[in-house]
Amino acid sequence: MAAKSNKAKIAFLKTDGTEADNVASGDIAVIQFRFADGLGTLDVDLAKVGQSVLNTAMVRGVAEKIRDDYAGADSADEAMKWAKDIVERLYSDEWYGEREGGGPSISLFVEAVKAVKAKAGLPFDEEATRAKYVGKDKAKTRNAALAGNSDLRATHANLVAQQAAETAKRAAERAAKAAAAAGAEAPTGDAAAI
Repeated sequence: MAAKSNKAKIAFLKTDGTEADNVASGDIAVIQFRFADGLGTLDVDLAKVGQSVLNTAMVRGVAEKIRDDYAGADSADEAMKWAKDIVERLYSDEWYGEREGGGPSISLFVEAVKAVKAKAGLPFDEEATRAKYVGKDKAKTRNAALAGNSDLRATHANLVAQQAAETAKRAAERAAKAAAAAGAEAPTGDAAAI
């Protein structure tokens, strides 16, 4: 899938030379810049890029991926939760996540499966659960499990709500502390002037 630009479009080519549907296909060999106005293409053969540069690009890319994922968070608590979610997805070889259309948070999903199994008196095997639901291209499997099991869906929704309530509680506590600190300061200026 080519990225949009007025000057050039970017395409990602697989080792067989075909264009990848997305950058997360795991088989990218060439980054191709397709310049506007008929200027042609510029191919960057990743096999020819030095290891030190590839490592630097990887580190910067992972850091940017995590930062981009939490950038829209309303608080540091929410940012940290989102960052932890993306790290867990990256460790599981998943690039896309819930806010990107990939499915529910992995940790909350696994916790919901554990709770539903416990409620039904069934044993829970975290390793087997993760093997079944966590990893590259498994977001659809998690979504299907949620769609097909009302107990799992309700338990997951409850866990999401509990987590949101905890985040809101911490935010309210921080706001109350900030208000108390501001109120304890000596008044300055004329209120009528503001």
